Amino acid sequence: MFNLKFKYIIVALTILIKVKTVYSQSPSNSHFFLNLINENPANVSINNERLIAFNYRNQLPRLASNYVNYGFFYSQPLLIKNSSVGFLLNNDVQGSGIINNFSSSAIYGYKVKMASRSFIHFGLQASFFQKSYNFSGLDLEDSNEVLSKENVLYSDFSAGIKFVLNNLYFGGAIQHATPPLVLQGYNYTNNLRTYLLETGIEIPIKYNSVYQPVFSISPSLLLKYEGGHQLIQFGSSLKRNPVELGIWLRQDFIFNYDALVFSFAFFQPKFNFVYSYDVKPPWLMNYFQNSGAHEVTFLIKMEYNKKRKLRAIKCPKN
Repeated sequence: MFNLKFKYIIVALTILIKVKTVYSQSPSNSHFFLNLINENPANVSINNERLIAFNYRNQLPRLASNYVNYGFFYSQPLLIKNSSVGFLLNNDVQGSGIINNFSSSAIYGYKVKMASRSFIHFGLQASFFQKSYNFSGLDLEDSNEVLSKENVLYSDFSAGIKFVLNNLYFGGAIQHATPPLVLQGYNYTNNLRTYLLETGIEIPIKYNSVYQPVFSISPSLLLKYEGGHQLIQFGSSLKRNPVELGIWLRQDFIFNYDALVFSFAFFQPKFNFVYSYDVKPPWLMNYFQNSGAHEVTFLIKMEYNKKRKLRAIKCPKN
């Protein structure tokens, strides 16, 4: 008999492998308000500095077969006017390594200035995926039974757009916009096309002596639709430099509540640190005792010095 903690995983895998097609959801981040480029490729051109970020998410940490996601991204402006590039790595480990989905993405962004502090940002993303299934960690009743490993390689593309108008932003993205190009293995790892909408605003409450906000509130909203699965995350954060506290509610379109998200952020000129904890709403606690998720993002900011052309200084006339 299968080990109980893997029983339902194997039943689902057995059914899905027989039909040769599996539609898998993309990993989600609670830190969408950080403008992470793994949500919308257009975010790669928002910052005018080099960024390096590390992200770690542990979902259902109290269970032995939990979900762990590791993320890394790098972005910087280009010498080409208004352009930026980014590189994104993600490793999504499910069921203590029974399913492993590794992805690498290259992102190009371009921005168009509309007014003094208003821009339109565009982003294109090309991704390469390696999904592997490793059944060696399962305890089987028949010790002579061997389940083989499976590896699938495929690629796809995503695109996004974002409008930034002073302190207000809104945008959208299509993830996995094209059918996956399968390079190896059966076509049972099709990523579902995902539609994303996001909006938010920073409302300053108090300014310092040079008219920069030191106390503000930032409500925001994220909508995602992926193959019949819906996600709405909305809430607000309260920032008093250098600390920001936030609370968010995640649910679907028909008000099935998933989690309350509490966030803590610490901002410095050279780095940002954000921690969040997902917990089931109090009215669902009796049904989901082992739920929850920890997520940490550490972002390093490096000044980007553009090369300037040296010009001859005119000799003053006597």
